[in-house]
Amino acid sequence: MCKVDFICIILWWYVFLEEKMKNISVGLLLLNIALLSIIDCLYTISAVSYGLGEVNPIMDAIIQTPLFPLIKLFIIPIALLWLWTIRDKWQHNGLINLGLWTLFVFYGALTVWHIMVQVRLG
Repeated sequence: MCKVDFICIILWWYVFLEEKMKNISVGLLLLNIALLSIIDCLYTISAVSYGLGEVNPIMDAIIQTPLFPLIKLFIIPIALLWLWTIRDKWQHNGLINLGLWTLFVFYGALTVWHIMVQVRLG
């Protein structure tokens, strides 16, 4: 094998793996957002059972209805699954990526807050 063939193989693998890694990172990001949303739902239901309220005014209006778990446990993961199926259309859009990373950080911070509240409640 000559140097040119070797370089072509390396470049091909780089391009191939780079695209695969982008898909893996987008998939992991969406999966983590879905998991954190589910954790938020469970902690929120627990906090409300202790007499605490929901901070989000939209969710507060539906917290005592079947819509709350439906939205948190099904609608949000389905929306994220839809984003996964059309990822080729938005994957290189910086604004959407920023929004998803912001949502991930927000849910992560919210999960830490929920844990702190649960520890205080005992």
